[in-house]
Amino acid sequence: MPREVDRPTARLSPPRSEGLFKLGLIPDWLDRIFHLSVTPIIALLSSGRVNPNWVTSAGFLLLVLAGYYLAMGRFYHAVGFVVLGGISDFVDGKVAARTNRMTQFGAIYDSVLDRYSDMVMFIALAIYFYSRAHFVSALIAIMALVGGFMTSYIKAIGKSHGFDFRVGFLRRQERMTIVSLALVFSFLDPYIRDWLGSDLKSREISPNLVVAAGVWFLAVFSNVTAVQRLLKLREMSKKRNANL
Repeated sequence: MPREVDRPTARLSPPRSEGLFKLGLIPDWLDRIFHLSVTPIIALLSSGRVNPNWVTSAGFLLLVLAGYYLAMGRFYHAVGFVVLGGISDFVDGKVAARTNRMTQFGAIYDSVLDRYSDMVMFIALAIYFYSRAHFVSALIAIMALVGGFMTSYIKAIGKSHGFDFRVGFLRRQERMTIVSLALVFSFLDPYIRDWLGSDLKSREISPNLVVAAGVWFLAVFSNVTAVQRLLKLREMSKKRNANL
């Protein structure tokens, strides 16, 4: 997760927004459970004075390996690297805080590698679909990548103008979780085809229905999240202008 440092710029921090899924698909209590589960890893890395940028780099390399297996359709090899890469992405900022190594460059480096990691994963999925002549699903994987980029970019551009907010159905942790779940349950594909009937099997609408469903979900709702954040920025900028 991005490692942020305090800046002298004043920020407008709105009260917690209400509404279904406005603050993310994963509830806060589940976030806290995950945090507790990785606390021993954070403590170990912190006690060893491991450079948080190394943790960030390791997470990126793990996701590159995941991308390699995704492109080949070896989902059970890929999911382990996706999970480990996601954990690394979470703990690097916590290690930076515990070891008093929170720097502006660390935050920038983390954010840049997050974007590269997203590119690797979704381009790998697009290659997987394209190599099996499923061009629509390949295009949808690229749309999921675009939605994730715009979700992150809109929040970043808001912060650069002094707006700090938390809004969005699919944040990065939700996107990583959905990819992981789709890979874990990819083995259900033949059973779903049998349940839906032979006509679906003959048309072969996707090489793996579970993975395709995850990608389509991300393509739709990551772009919905980007629109949510843009509308929130519009609302906050209007409030700021009204108070001038």
